[in-house]
Amino acid sequence: MRTLMARELWEAAQTLGQEGSSAAAAIRQSAYRMWLELTLKALSRNMDQQGSGSRRRRRVASVAAGSRPEE
Repeated sequence: MRTLMARELWEAAQTLGQEGSSAAAAIRQSAYRMWLELTLKALSRNMDQQGSGSRRRRRVASVAAGSRPEE
């Protein structure tokens, strides 16, 4: 949803930018910030999922090797 909003803001800024308005620059900056925030959140979630996945893999490997899993 927010990705769509950021895209629509960006497109509106492009249209206004053709007229050289300062409002276009403000809208473009707002859209970029929104996109950047969404991208960083997605990367953070992805890293968290990969991190927990690797802990899970280590636990499974340690059980398979006959040792107690780390808590």
